[in-house]
Amino acid sequence: MGLPTGPGPGREGDAKAVERAEVGHRRRNPAWRRDDGSLAEW
Repeated sequence: MGLPTGPGPGREGDAKAVERAEVGHRRRNPAWRRDDGSLAEW
């Protein structure tokens, strides 16, 4: 791998793949609950 010759970090991206990934993505952190229903930390 050589040094980049153009602007930016020298890596190519797939813009259409990024657009597809943004649609419908809904990541949520898990809610950890104890047996009594109280919220538990990690």
